[in-house]
Amino acid sequence: MSSRRGIRRPMEPSDTGQGPPVSVTHMGANLLGLLCLFLGVAWMLSFPDVSRDVVGPVLMVLCAAPIVLVDVFVRKVHRRASTGLQWDRPRALQPARVAVKLLGASGAVGMVLTVYWLAPEYAFGQDFYASYYQFLWTYAPWAAGLGLAYIAVLDRYLVDPRDAYWELGQLLLGRAFDPEKVKDLLRGWVIKGFFVPLMYIYMVNNIDELRRIVTSEWEPFWIYWHFLHSLGFLVDVSFTTMGYLLSVRVLDTHIRSSEPTMLGWVAAIVCYQPFFRLISDQYIRYDNGFHWGDWLDDSPVVRLVWGAIMLVLVSVYSLSTVAFGCRFSNLTHRGVLTNGPYRYTKHPAYVSKVIYWWFKFVPFVYRGNAYQTFRDCFWMLLWGGNYWLRGRTEEWHLSKDPDYVAYGLWMNDNGLFRAFGRWFPFLAYRAPDEPSDTTESPPPT
Repeated sequence: MSSRRGIRRPMEPSDTGQGPPVSVTHMGANLLGLLCLFLGVAWMLSFPDVSRDVVGPVLMVLCAAPIVLVDVFVRKVHRRASTGLQWDRPRALQPARVAVKLLGASGAVGMVLTVYWLAPEYAFGQDFYASYYQFLWTYAPWAAGLGLAYIAVLDRYLVDPRDAYWELGQLLLGRAFDPEKVKDLLRGWVIKGFFVPLMYIYMVNNIDELRRIVTSEWEPFWIYWHFLHSLGFLVDVSFTTMGYLLSVRVLDTHIRSSEPTMLGWVAAIVCYQPFFRLISDQYIRYDNGFHWGDWLDDSPVVRLVWGAIMLVLVSVYSLSTVAFGCRFSNLTHRGVLTNGPYRYTKHPAYVSKVIYWWFKFVPFVYRGNAYQTFRDCFWMLLWGGNYWLRGRTEEWHLSKDPDYVAYGLWMNDNGLFRAFGRWFPFLAYRAPDEPSDTTESPPPT
């Protein structure tokens, strides 16, 4: 049988009595990477004079190293069919084809650097991105050299040597090319170009924040709470930044496809700077400056419980990123996750984040103005609705993969929030429709 997007619909897991599909990552290896990150944080706090521009890359290496070692030497991920590689039948090196690929790779990177050069948001003299540019100047030459060698060597083992880089090279030479491959490749590089600077800056800023917290003279409760809170977000952005950078076919962490719809892109990027600043300041202003600490300052026991619940939510959010291992990136498909928090809900990061906001901003607290209370709750609900939309567009995209269809159907019957899908059917996962023929229709826009 064929579905609306040309995929084969698998047998529903509830009919087979089996669990969800095997996850693309191994949670044990990911937790080992998390442990190494904690060791790196301890080292960072023990040597406060070490520059954050050194600490940031070290933390990413500590995250990645154990995961990569386990994936390669234990799980043999480089031999998966999904890599598109054939190690047992290498072909002879073809310099002409490799040269076209290198031209295509240079064009993709050049596109990103051109945007950095021209767009005011990324102005080289801007303080916000200074650490990111320092990171580029330090490591980009090494990455470029390794990248050129990587493309040349990998060409011998690709099942389809005329990959997206070759197609882009063909375009730049004015020759015939596959537009779908080129569009997907460029979308992937736009995603990297947009998110890597943000995630890297968030990471080094979290490093500074942790160092400030441990030397502060706050009340002990707030020192411990803010330390654990910031540590949770440092875990998130460390794994996130590493995931964006470590997108390589040989580790099966490459981008299989990028979000094809404008709706999916808009729902995602409005959650990040500079778009978030515009939306939150001018339109959806749910942060009124009154937070949970102000509300519970005179109730230490309730404050303790409330703060503990928030830390649990931050932990779930961070573990949702850890579950990706070396594969995290927004707006992309890099394999289906079914372990860690994804064993209990399809969108643990979004669920925990939205609930966390209600606990942090307490928009429901009445402070003498019913209109303000209603408005704050309304905007918070609307912003949470955007995350529901993000989840839906991700499901539309990932449903091109039969494994995700099987996972989504299994979660309908076994997920933590399965009752909500029964009470409100629009919340349940729906597999792609099955038309009478195999004609493929366009994805939702």
